[in-house]
Amino acid sequence: MKTNIYKTAILLLFSGLFFSLTAQPTVDVCLRKTATNLEVVITSNGSFTGLVSNIQLTIKCSDPTVTYGSPGDLQLFCTMARGGDEVVSGGVSYQKFGGIGFLTLTTLGISWATGTETVLFTIVPSSLTPTFEIVDDSWTASNNGAYYTELNALDKTGDIIICGATLPIEGLQLQVEKRSGQDVLLQWATEKEEVGSTFLVEKRGPNGGFSPLAELQANGSDSYEFVDSSPLHAVNYYQIRQINPNGNELLSNLVEIFSEGKTGFLLYPNPARDETLIQLGEINSAEKQVFLHNSLGQLVYSFKTTESQIRLKLKGLTEGIYHVKVEMLGEVWERKLVKL
Repeated sequence: MKTNIYKTAILLLFSGLFFSLTAQPTVDVCLRKTATNLEVVITSNGSFTGLVSNIQLTIKCSDPTVTYGSPGDLQLFCTMARGGDEVVSGGVSYQKFGGIGFLTLTTLGISWATGTETVLFTIVPSSLTPTFEIVDDSWTASNNGAYYTELNALDKTGDIIICGATLPIEGLQLQVEKRSGQDVLLQWATEKEEVGSTFLVEKRGPNGGFSPLAELQANGSDSYEFVDSSPLHAVNYYQIRQINPNGNELLSNLVEIFSEGKTGFLLYPNPARDETLIQLGEINSAEKQVFLHNSLGQLVYSFKTTESQIRLKLKGLTEGIYHVKVEMLGEVWERKLVKL
């Protein structure tokens, strides 16, 4: 009991906020396979705006030779990373994933609504042919890999469920590409299309939540496109939501693209061991200030530079998740970094 009290006190201290510890909902999880990746989807069983303190889960694959890529950087409220390498046991492979939150949903301008799906992260394994599933079994029980979530430092784990509250994702595939200047072209095709259906083009905002960018009506062509002439700085995330007349919804795959036409930055390699490179989206000799924070929001180091390619030294830092922030000409950009 004392351990839980101390843990809660520490999290409250770092966040700088006092939470209500009695109204947190449980959080269900499911795994969705698209044509290009795997999506880990969480669904809150109640409204929530506090701190997602911790999330852990294990994915089992029927093919022990399959390897996993690093989690895609999708949600700012809980940055996810692989929990070690794949482990082969009983002719199948297991891969643990875990993440820690250090900013409340309120701080990020996000609010979970009851029953709303959120793609926590994506991964691209070496093959999508085998069977994948999130599991709590004898292996996870003995290897500390069971699924759980903690909200405001309280264990509020839900269930491992089957993705299917919406129509199959394979029926709506989105692709994006850069055009001349800053434009981003979105193109999507449908397998099922009903008269009166609506397509919402959704883009993730700087605070992490998705909002409608445009609305198009189905016209029977089975193929659609939209041009975003004002992409965000750095990485842009898009998805298409198809709303049918009967109220059923179909959500496309989530895609990301880096807008080189505007200032922002990429990190590579990421994950990294000894160093990583910040590559700005455009050459600019203005002074930049670079900050590196750990997963608790504590400043590790900062420095100023006028370079457009900036090397971050990581040797000597502990393994885990860090946050890189670049400030230039009054604008701020952030990216997650996994230190191996």
